[in-house]
Amino acid sequence: MDKVEVIEDITEEESIVLDKYKKIVDDAESVSELESDIKKLKEEPIYSEIKDSKENINLEDSIEEINKRLPITSIEEYENKIKAEKEGLHTGIKALEENGILIPSKAVTLIAGRPGHGKTAVMLNMLINQVQKYPDKTFYFFSYELPKEHILIRILNIMCQTTFSDNEEDRGNNNIYIKNWIKMDKLPKENPLTLNYEKIEDYIAKGRLRIFDNRDMDSGTLKEKILLEDEEKIGAVYLDYIQVIKSRDKDKKSFDKKDDISRVCDDILNLAIGTGASIICGAQLNRDSKNEDSIYLHHLKDCGVLEQFCDLCIGLFNHADTFDKEESCSRFDFKILKNRYGGIGESTSSKTLFHGPSNHIRDLITDGTTIINKEPENGKTTSNLSIEEMNAAIKAAK
Repeated sequence: MDKVEVIEDITEEESIVLDKYKKIVDDAESVSELESDIKKLKEEPIYSEIKDSKENINLEDSIEEINKRLPITSIEEYENKIKAEKEGLHTGIKALEENGILIPSKAVTLIAGRPGHGKTAVMLNMLINQVQKYPDKTFYFFSYELPKEHILIRILNIMCQTTFSDNEEDRGNNNIYIKNWIKMDKLPKENPLTLNYEKIEDYIAKGRLRIFDNRDMDSGTLKEKILLEDEEKIGAVYLDYIQVIKSRDKDKKSFDKKDDISRVCDDILNLAIGTGASIICGAQLNRDSKNEDSIYLHHLKDCGVLEQFCDLCIGLFNHADTFDKEESCSRFDFKILKNRYGGIGESTSSKTLFHGPSNHIRDLITDGTTIINKEPENGKTTSNLSIEEMNAAIKAAK
């Protein structure tokens, strides 16, 4: 058993009791036997002489421990486990929903793509959709590349789903526009940014959205950042991205870089199982994945380990060569590379668009012959300023 924690300055009596407790849990062949033997242990005179170690003798933890190794002995137990399983989380991305893709709980999902193809954007789109769909859950985003204020700007940008300038040369500068808007004390008010900024402010104030940005945070300390006192409220944990996360052994003299990814995967999988959360990790594909038809699971960097530890792997490909300047969109495809509970190989070809300025993943709508990029209702407003107008307003305000 591995539930008993190591206690410094342990007394001889505590050592004896903990050894007995460990043997009881290791030898128990049923819950009733476990309950009976722990009750007898607590009735022994030596048990009354210990103090600090009593918290380690926990019947509930012990039952959980033996249930992991004992076989299920009745059909009712199977039924109860099935009924207790959490439903997977919806992604809010129509192309994936239509393929029945849900993000599994107590498991790891990989969002895999080549550098610059939109892994972080997809993860942030999913994060926003889930925060809005599950108001009783808390969602975590750990960035190992971007500072958290930049993540916040990208979330705000995606939520607005629009282009903030009508000038051709400014159409890709939404992030600059948003930074300047914040520097101007969030003016002008007649702007889709205001409403969405207030939503994010509410998510953060209520503790439903938590963003971290420590590149040195190893996989062993991730759990410390997640509030475990109420595991039912944990929705999903996003990690961007897995190949840059270091293991807790990174500073040891015996550290072996080749085994580092294995340790990271073990820690992350244990986190998923221990908290019941859905863990979603960005993952890089190598350059052999040249288009959506040539994306395969073995194209994952460090593929040997990553292939095994995830339950679901969603590959993505951004067709930059299809970028439409007028609509500021390119075709964007998903492909299911692994699905432990469903089919693989499903592709969402020609169903999704990537809106460059906002990084919003949107549905591709056609009238049978022509691609139509429908601007969302909370999109452009007549009050939007160009980058030049915004900068001029900043100078005038100084």
